[in-house]
Amino acid sequence: MENFLKIENGVLVRCNKAPQGHIVIPDRVTEIGERAFSFCTGLKSIEIPNSVTEIGKSAFSRSGLTSIEIPNSVTEIGKGAFYGCENLREIHCRIEHPGKVEFDCAFNDIDRSLITVYVPVGTGYEYRHHPVFKGFKKIVTEKALWKAMMALIHGAHRDPK
Repeated sequence: MENFLKIENGVLVRCNKAPQGHIVIPDRVTEIGERAFSFCTGLKSIEIPNSVTEIGKSAFSRSGLTSIEIPNSVTEIGKGAFYGCENLREIHCRIEHPGKVEFDCAFNDIDRSLITVYVPVGTGYEYRHHPVFKGFKKIVTEKALWKAMMALIHGAHRDPK
């Protein structure tokens, strides 16, 4: 799949053809360039490696993303990076100190009430009070997610009476 990603000096510049489904960005990428996946409506989810420190302006705008994982290594997310991502339902934000990251209107023109933001344990308060994430109705710490999954698993294995 990597053969259709155009990478120059560590910057993922663009896709050379419309991606479908899930994409894994190679470790040698340090930045996702401006509009790299813009209007890629077949893109559903993406794995961003810890080598990436910046997501460029409009990088995923109007794409078909339903889920994204943002690694802790990211220090800047450009203006409109996820603008108009109408299908986005899950953001797994691994950033441990969101106050130290420049977000620059990254999540404009999306319905924040439909999106669950998963954050690292111990960061829920910081995310809930961060100006960029305040509008999201569902901010869940990974620990809470883990507890819910365990409850489902253990509940599913109980003998019915």
